[in-house]
Amino acid sequence: MRARSTRGRPREEPPEGFLSSHEAAEILNLSPQAIRNRIRDDRYPPEDAKVANLDTGERRYYVRKSAVMDEANAYDALINYRDAAMAAKDETIAEQRQRAALLEGRLDWLETKVVAKLDTLERRLAWVQDQVAGSSAPIESKGASGEPEDKRSVGGGKGIYKVDGTKLRWLREELYLTQEELAKEASISPKRLSEIERRNDGIHASTLRDLAAALGVSPGELLIPRSSQRS
Repeated sequence: MRARSTRGRPREEPPEGFLSSHEAAEILNLSPQAIRNRIRDDRYPPEDAKVANLDTGERRYYVRKSAVMDEANAYDALINYRDAAMAAKDETIAEQRQRAALLEGRLDWLETKVVAKLDTLERRLAWVQDQVAGSSAPIESKGASGEPEDKRSVGGGKGIYKVDGTKLRWLREELYLTQEELAKEASISPKRLSEIERRNDGIHASTLRDLAAALGVSPGELLIPRSSQRS
């Protein structure tokens, strides 16, 4: 079957199941010349390409429609794969950035803990040096029995001292210490430390010294002020 082009020249219809170079180019987003070059270069199998010689001396190039559609589908699949890979890469980058932010926050927290711990150690060292040099806090004076003496001992029991639980907790939190960490330093249980912080319990001199050393303060700083003691 012949048809007339818009220029009045005869146009050969493609064989059944084939597309013209212009139709194939439109589907594959190529130029008609690129399609013709493919056919000339045997880029298509012989059964998928045809060349018709017209009476006018011109040639018409045709490609099997199924071959064109297969190529178009393969191209679309490649594009979809590329888009999926890029999306996965973006998602991975986002996850890595989120993880980096979490790690950075963790490092900041650890740095704070380390600085606080170093400060505690420096204060403990200074306190020990003061003791070695002969400085004397009231609680560190010795009685005849060798026990520390302080007028703030309570309960009638020798060597029992009333601790300011609120101040003890404040000092602990200032150093970012948990109850478990401070209790371990003072060789007492976390439950016992919790009771001391909540109830201002009386404690033995040895425990008082251990708590003070762990917090980097003198033992007397942990005691309830004399003005607050009950007569």
